[in-house]
Amino acid sequence: MAGHRREITAMFCDLRGFTAFSELSEPEEVMGVLREYHNTAGPLIFEYGATLEHFAGDGLMAIFNDPVP
Repeated sequence: MAGHRREITAMFCDLRGFTAFSELSEPEEVMGVLREYHNTAGPLIFEYGATLEHFAGDGLMAIFNDPVP
C-alpha cells in the first residue's frame, strides 16, 4: 500500500455512562446494549461511505474519505 495525503474526517463515538452502567449490570444486559449499539451504528457508518477503523466495547472510530473517496 502506497502512502497518500487526503483530507479526512475521523469520528469517535462512545456511550455516555457506559462504564458505570457496565459495572452495575449483569453481563447479558451489557452485551445486549453493545449488540444494539453496534447493530445501529455499523449500518449508518457504511451507509455514509465511512470505514470502520476500530471498535472496542462501546468505543468506535470511523474515517470518512479514506480509503474510498
